[in-house]
Amino acid sequence: MNFDSPFGQLALILDLQWVSGLLYADAVVSPGGSAFVGVAIDARHTYALAKNGTLPRLFIRVSGRRGIPHRALLLNLVVIAVFLLPFNGWQQIVSVMGDMYLLIYAASAVAAAVFRGRPDGRLLGWVPGLGWIAPLSFVVSSEFVYWSGWHNLRLALPMVLAGLPLFLLLRPERPTQVPLGAELRRGAWLVAYLLVLLPLSWQGSFGGANRLRAPYDSITVAVVSVLVFGWAVRSGRGLPPEELISDAPATHEARRPEEASPGALVRPRSGQSPDRAQGAELRMDETFLRLSALLTGFDPVELAATGVAEELAATVREQVGPEGLDRLSVALAEAGGDPPALADPALLELARALCALWYLGHWPGLPEPVCRSLGLTGGRDPLPPTARTYAQGLLWRAVGGHAPGTAAPGFGSWAKPPALIPPAAVPVAVGPVAVAPVPAAPVVPVAACAGPEGVRR
Repeated sequence: MNFDSPFGQLALILDLQWVSGLLYADAVVSPGGSAFVGVAIDARHTYALAKNGTLPRLFIRVSGRRGIPHRALLLNLVVIAVFLLPFNGWQQIVSVMGDMYLLIYAASAVAAAVFRGRPDGRLLGWVPGLGWIAPLSFVVSSEFVYWSGWHNLRLALPMVLAGLPLFLLLRPERPTQVPLGAELRRGAWLVAYLLVLLPLSWQGSFGGANRLRAPYDSITVAVVSVLVFGWAVRSGRGLPPEELISDAPATHEARRPEEASPGALVRPRSGQSPDRAQGAELRMDETFLRLSALLTGFDPVELAATGVAEELAATVREQVGPEGLDRLSVALAEAGGDPPALADPALLELARALCALWYLGHWPGLPEPVCRSLGLTGGRDPLPPTARTYAQGLLWRAVGGHAPGTAAPGFGSWAKPPALIPPAAVPVAVGPVAVAPVPAAPVVPVAACAGPEGVRR
């Protein structure tokens, strides 16, 4: 009996042909479904790398008719073909990929510990016990990587280390980026971690030369992991405070009009070139996120967590450009960060439009006099919300609910009777029958003049 497929061959021995056929069919169909999911995810990763400037912008193109990133798919096909060359079977590919996923878990433990030490202290109680869970997770992930054996790590770790020269080659040039030397110093712990794991696995007892015998090899890996974890957390917490508090939208390029999906909120201005300098877009997005936090009362991390920050920033860019936001930013600074103290009515109207965009998901438009005061030609028409901007509107978070039809009710909510609404004092006639009107839900004011805490207060 060949144990490469024990259940299928056992079914043949028992003369269960249909069971054997079902098992072999499942062995083909099940990985095929995972392969389709992987192809879609990898194409999105390549698209994101091109969007961030790590890959050439030609890979960001999406088919307008089908919505498929053809060029990203072709690049992934080439990378996959090259990736298959050093392997001699499916089992080895799965083993090596498992090691790479474990390295991701180790890096995630470092990230959790770093963000727990944010300067504002907002994440100190984020996850109870994270102070010991994160280092323990890093050590356990390192042990799992080591226990996978030298026959896998001799391929997996060099492939991960090959990412360093690729990073140096493809590192995008941005006007606000940190110097290369500082960036390499911050990430040196990862390179040292991989370079130490490689000889430990080579000399260890898990498929290696067995010069470092068990259990001392695993103990050595644990000690090295604790030291590297401390180094990594110190490097991460040495970042400037704004990089720990602000989130990724300040370093990602927002969506351009030709890249937006059909029906998206982003619409180009007349006479505007779609190929503006990337540095101006990044600066504008930084300003947008900072102003949004001030006007809405939500933390920049909370705004970024909605997943629509880039879409809304691109909308504002196409409607008023970076100059309008720069003027609003300067005026707010002069007003001491207090929106009601804005003296310019046009800037106050722009601030209200930003609040409406975040809270309601739609761009309310700007009258022509306001646009003239902001140095724009013509007025700005209202734009309806998309499904995403409507569902992620801050209004729902402010009232502690969710947009109707966008989330399932809580378990057991069907067993509770609805709250009774007292009838209004004056009935409303509907045809021949007088019906008591249902009072409207309380309206949350969306205005820029609500103070630094915005509508949430």
